[in-house]
Amino acid sequence: MATEVDNEEAGSREFGPDRLLGIDGTTTSSSIDRLALALCKAQAEVKKAIKNSLNPHLRNKYADLESVLDVVRPAAAKHGLSFPCFPVTDQDRGVAGVRWMLLHKSGQYMTGTTLHKAAPGRGTNAAQADGIAISYAKRYAVSSVFSVATGLTDTDGAGAGAKATEHPKAKPARPDMRKLSPKKWRGFLAALQDAGLELEAVNAHLQRNGKPKAHEVAEESWPKMVKWVFSDEGRKAFQKAKP
Repeated sequence: MATEVDNEEAGSREFGPDRLLGIDGTTTSSSIDRLALALCKAQAEVKKAIKNSLNPHLRNKYADLESVLDVVRPAAAKHGLSFPCFPVTDQDRGVAGVRWMLLHKSGQYMTGTTLHKAAPGRGTNAAQADGIAISYAKRYAVSSVFSVATGLTDTDGAGAGAKATEHPKAKPARPDMRKLSPKKWRGFLAALQDAGLELEAVNAHLQRNGKPKAHEVAEESWPKMVKWVFSDEGRKAFQKAKP
């Protein structure tokens, strides 16, 4: 059951004294109809935040706090909304973050707390760790309340002690001369046979030197590879590289 606390009279407001209502950890005024309508309109006008920062650990781009605020402020101000955030730290729990408020010009409001682990790391002291967690918490709170899209999974927190899941990137398909140019490939095999060379020896040498197999050589590099294969230097190398 929500706890109700009377506020002072709100001057010439058209509604009576507000009361505090707790909703799933978020506290709101007893009425939020005007705030809800203003937030709905503001969210519809908030544009996608620009990914303007680079995570030095994962090498991915993300929208930082400044970028998020740049797209939120105009829409919020237009509809009479403000979003103050107050620093919160808890050394016993090792967390830090913000107590945020969503205020409407009518006096209606919503407030809650967003916390993150504040773990000092290499080159980071306790105060700096708190500052990092507070900055992340503010960005996540603002982004969540105003539904800011960045088009990116939040992995930039990895630099502040959080481990992000890295998804392996799909390897690009290698070219296949057997399919790209069957005629050239058949001619290459015939030339190998005439020269007394074995395809297995050619591939073994190429792979030993960090190169793709003969049929996987890029089309633009194919003539150079073929020329080298049938040179005196190439023949000697392939003789040594026989599997």
